Amino acid sequence: MRYLKVHASVGMAGWFLLLVIGVSSRLIPMFLLSRKEKKAYLTAAYYLINTALLLFLTDGMLFQTSGGVFFYIALLAAGLACYLVFVVNCYQSAVRKKMDAGMKMTIIAISGIAAPFILLIIAVFFYHSTPASVIVAYGYSFFAGFITTLIMGQTFKTLPFIVWMHLNKPNTIAELQPKDLYEEQLVALQMYLYLPGFLLFLAGILLKNQWVMYPGCVLMTTASLMYCGHVFHIVNKLRK
Repeated sequence: MRYLKVHASVGMAGWFLLLVIGVSSRLIPMFLLSRKEKKAYLTAAYYLINTALLLFLTDGMLFQTSGGVFFYIALLAAGLACYLVFVVNCYQSAVRKKMDAGMKMTIIAISGIAAPFILLIIAVFFYHSTPASVIVAYGYSFFAGFITTLIMGQTFKTLPFIVWMHLNKPNTIAELQPKDLYEEQLVALQMYLYLPGFLLFLAGILLKNQWVMYPGCVLMTTASLMYCGHVFHIVNKLRK
C-alpha cells in the first residue's frame, strides 16, 4: 500500500501535472496573445516541482519515512505558486483580454489545482488516519476538477484550428475561420452544467451523501454528452 500511494502521487503530480503545465505554458500565451512572458517563474516552477517529486520518490521507495512530507508539499506548493504567477502575468500582458468560454474553462481548471492540494494538506495536518472520503475527494478533484475541466476547455481552442487546417488548401482563401467551426454558446452551456455538477458531486463525496451526488452526476453526464456531440459535430465538417 505504501508503494501504491507513492506511485499514485508521483503519477498525478509527476506525469499529469507536469504535462499540463508544459503544454499550457505554450498554449495560454498563444491564445491570449501575451506580449511578454516571465519565464523565470516557469523555470522556478520546473525545478521546485521536480525537486519535490524526486525527494518524495526517493524517500517513499528507499527510506519509507514520513518526516519530510511537509517539506515536499511546501516545495510543490511553491512551484505551483510560481506557475500561477506566470499565468497571471500572461493575462496581464495579453492583447486579447476578453476570454471566450474555452479559455474561461482553462483558467478555472488552472485555478482548480488548489482543490486537491487543499484536501491533501487537510489529510496530512488534521487527520491521524485519513478518512476514505477525503482520499476519494482528493483523487476526484484532481482528475474531474483539474484534468477534465482543462481538456473540455482546451478542446475548443485546439480542435477547431486543427480541422480548419485540414479544410484549407494552399493558395486558397479560407471561407471559414476556426471560430466558425464550433458553437460558443454550447461551450458556455457545457461549462455552466459541468462546474456546478462537479461541485455537487465533490460535496456529496465529502458529506457521504448520495442524494447530493445524484444531481451532480446528472449535470456532469449531460455536459459530457454535450461535449462529445459538439466534438463529433466539428470533426464531421471534414467529410463535407
